[in-house]
Amino acid sequence: MKLNSNKQRRKPRHFIPNILTLLNMFLGFLSISLILNDQPLRAGVFIIIAGSFDVFDGKIARMLGIESRFGVEFDSMADTVSFCVVPSVLIYSLYVNGLPPLLGGFIAFIPLMFGTIRLAKFNIEQELE
Repeated sequence: MKLNSNKQRRKPRHFIPNILTLLNMFLGFLSISLILNDQPLRAGVFIIIAGSFDVFDGKIARMLGIESRFGVEFDSMADTVSFCVVPSVLIYSLYVNGLPPLLGGFIAFIPLMFGTIRLAKFNIEQELE
């Protein structure tokens, strides 16, 4: 993957993939607030929508020929929120809330731990290609 690193003035279309990534992250954050307000089903709907933004941000960047190192890293940060932190918060709020805090916290931490490791490995593999 060739990453664009020059600092030329960007055209408005260059921001489209990053706006989609930002929407992914926002929906992840919104999902956390919904979970904390006892609305896990609505949170699930927002995560599904976040997933669609995640699919299209990279595809659009490649289609427009505007992939960048920033975009790759920004996408990983958004994915960490939406697909690692949100599941951990959801598990904690629905399933382990009554357990001893350390045990419940550890169980809920598992999706965050493995999801973040997977994202880091994915970024390294992309860099090596």
